[in-house]
Amino acid sequence: MVSTIKESTKSSVNLPLANADFYYSQLIENDHTMGTSEQKALVLRRRFDYILRMSTGTFEKDSSFYKNALSLVLKSLNVSRKKTKEMQCMRLTFNQFMHEDVDIDDKIYKLMLDRMATFVSIVTAQPIPDLVRGMLPSFTRTSKKTSDTIIPIYCCIDACSVLESTSKDSFNKMAQAFRRRVLHDSRINKIVDFKFVVAREKTFSIRDMGNEAPILVNASRPKEEALAYAAKELKGKKKALFMILYGGQQLNMNTDEIALFHELNKYVKLYPIALPGADSTMIGNLVLQQKVIKMREDRFDEFFSWLFDSILVMCLK
Repeated sequence: MVSTIKESTKSSVNLPLANADFYYSQLIENDHTMGTSEQKALVLRRRFDYILRMSTGTFEKDSSFYKNALSLVLKSLNVSRKKTKEMQCMRLTFNQFMHEDVDIDDKIYKLMLDRMATFVSIVTAQPIPDLVRGMLPSFTRTSKKTSDTIIPIYCCIDACSVLESTSKDSFNKMAQAFRRRVLHDSRINKIVDFKFVVAREKTFSIRDMGNEAPILVNASRPKEEALAYAAKELKGKKKALFMILYGGQQLNMNTDEIALFHELNKYVKLYPIALPGADSTMIGNLVLQQKVIKMREDRFDEFFSWLFDSILVMCLK
């Protein structure tokens, strides 16, 4: 079926796009270049831009172009809800590449390549060729959670700083949507054990993503003790992810806590994230190998998309 998309500029173009071989060959060329994963990902971003503009016939520079154009293309072609979410996630990740200083490793690049191949198959209505499919990543599959397959993930949040944010409703809404997505994604939900550890004024709470009833712990130093609790839980794990979403008063870790994190940093992926209004000083006397990522109030969607992808790539074989 051929669909015609009309933009406000009155220009239009027919979908599916012709010459699928050309678009797939570009992905092969992209993967075979000698550049870094970051360079390859940025080239994918330009290819995405080109395909969107060819699909809509729009060549204007507009900050809302990518969101509107992609939604229009997907809606016009009656793309499934599942694939639509994946394509929108790709758009958000590409946006973050352009706006934030984030690390792009080979697994993140391969995930983007996989999504771009799906995107080409959507706009051309042609299946992904075997040669391209052979470049794409595969995911670990398991029928049930076991101690051998589980990837523990801890996300420590400074609730007081979140509540101070003028965009707390937006943050909470996106956090709930992120939670639902993780719980229902078959690539993740049988492999990941995700826990929130939330520091408040005189307590911290521990909540399993799939359990509504949190465990409350009294604490004289809730922010520091919440981190120490999560770090001890991850001690000795060969594959794990640890996120710190903090702000407000700087951390003041004791000697034992600092030593625990020093050891943990050797084998656990650790992301320190400064909540809106905070900066890299929020980690206080905690010395980490990773740079602090600054969360922006106007880009919560990009942050949770990046967070989802960070979890997803850990499930790759």
